[in-house]
Amino acid sequence: MQKKSSEPVLVLIERCLVKGNKGAAAWRDFRKCYDPLVRLYLSRQLFSRSYAYRTKQINDVIQDLCQEVYMKLLLDDAAALCHFRGATEKSFRCFLNTICTNTTINFLRAKHTNRSRRANLEIQSEPDEENVLVFAPSTNETEEYLDAIFLIEEAVAILRKKYKSRDMERDIAIFKLFYFEKLTSNELVELNEFGLKKSGIETLVSRMKKILQKEFSDF
Repeated sequence: MQKKSSEPVLVLIERCLVKGNKGAAAWRDFRKCYDPLVRLYLSRQLFSRSYAYRTKQINDVIQDLCQEVYMKLLLDDAAALCHFRGATEKSFRCFLNTICTNTTINFLRAKHTNRSRRANLEIQSEPDEENVLVFAPSTNETEEYLDAIFLIEEAVAILRKKYKSRDMERDIAIFKLFYFEKLTSNELVELNEFGLKKSGIETLVSRMKKILQKEFSDF
């Protein structure tokens, strides 16, 4: 479970932005508080995409991805934290979840790309019909999966540009859970993560859907 922080998240973030020993101490506090949550988010993403079932080194993968998440938070003088515009613990958890989701997607996409390159090299070395059939990509595991990833990323990019919100990370997290993870508005309320009633969730989802309808005619 996540270790409860004794200080407001915005205070902890402000401490992390201080350079020198004080900032380093704040980052240690940050990791003590949020490391279990980051690992939980990464695990959920890997299992939801079935990757965890295909590797015996899942703990090593989660450890590596966890480091990637912290590198993203530290990059360019902690620019990601500087750009965080939420004001509550819940909104920051949504913010962290978004970073973990993007980190997992990038990892899986890189794994797919490397696998495809190796397959192409083997095809080129022995270009007979039998090998082409053996190494041809699986539709279910590659094309449809990557299409879904690209759709999510494109939709989120559009929402960040066109959608106006006081809590962007929370609203995008709700949208992704509703449309891509197929949670209902009642299930989202039961999560008790967002501080919204069913009507509030349905209203913001409807607003975001209308924005995307202008870009995706068949959304």
